[in-house]
Amino acid sequence: MKVSEIFVSVQGEGLDVGKAITFLRLTGCNLACEWCDTQYASRPGSEFKVLSPKEIIKKIQSFKVPAVSITGGEPLIQKKELIALCKLAQNINYFIDIQTNGTLYEEVLGSLVDRFSVSPKLTSSGNHFTKRFNKQVWFRYIEQHKKYKNVTFKFVIQDKKDRNEALNLLNRFPAIRNIKIPIILQPEIDVKKAESLETQAEALRWLIEDNIMDDKTRLKWQGYNLFIIPQIHKYCWGNKRRV
Repeated sequence: MKVSEIFVSVQGEGLDVGKAITFLRLTGCNLACEWCDTQYASRPGSEFKVLSPKEIIKKIQSFKVPAVSITGGEPLIQKKELIALCKLAQNINYFIDIQTNGTLYEEVLGSLVDRFSVSPKLTSSGNHFTKRFNKQVWFRYIEQHKKYKNVTFKFVIQDKKDRNEALNLLNRFPAIRNIKIPIILQPEIDVKKAESLETQAEALRWLIEDNIMDDKTRLKWQGYNLFIIPQIHKYCWGNKRRV
């Protein structure tokens, strides 16, 4: 597998925020988000080390933290090796989280993974809609959640245009609201914004005020299992890697 880095920290975003976890960052991505904060792992020419799934598991076990977040880049572009890795991690009773952009799907992983953090990209990402949205993949993640209760949808929100697009996309799939799949809104914090705590707080404050405290917008989210969660690692370390 093409590995960018392996390290231990706490989960800085999503429903497992604050959880001690080992991060496995894989190299390579099928999208190119303008505000991507891990371009060193997602762009053509990114550096990587080749490790087998068994070598990765050995390294992960050395940290003595029985949880792993597999991120990138986009992990599912290394599908075959990813399945083998998840089987090995499941065999040693590890909590497994996969961070994915929601354009790819692999059915076998549904029963292997404890948390699928599906993060569809919106207009501010700069990716063409046809590259960042796949209707059938969304349907398959919804069906997976019905069976395994292990999917969340996370949206990185830069402005009201992103927020409106997230709502419009979600409204295409009534089952998401009906079966209460967790929906996370996360403020967009690129490498420049991460340098300022004030800027991060302002982005989070706007997201809360716009979606929770504003009466009209709050009604649009009625029935959804909605969370607003920042990236706590950026509050602590800004742009620092391996944290």
